[in-house]
Amino acid sequence: MFWNKAKRHFKSGAVPIDGFKCDNNIIADPIEMCLIAKSHYEAQFFSHPLDHSEIEAEAEENTSNSAMLNIPEPVPLTEPIPSNS
Repeated sequence: MFWNKAKRHFKSGAVPIDGFKCDNNIIADPIEMCLIAKSHYEAQFFSHPLDHSEIEAEAEENTSNSAMLNIPEPVPLTEPIPSNS
């Protein structure tokens, strides 16, 4: 009974992809589709040259300055804290 009720939650809601439209052509070959998808996502996640605005440069400087702060690690408590009551 459990699996009969649970199986509806494991169904994929994604529509199958029959092809890509590329340069007014329909590409349906799975290998070509993979190559097109690969080049698309490589371009999306390519490391772009840094083009900082003033606010980005200031944020980067603040981040590096805060990293320079030498905040000591907290000392672990070995004895219980005395209560004031």
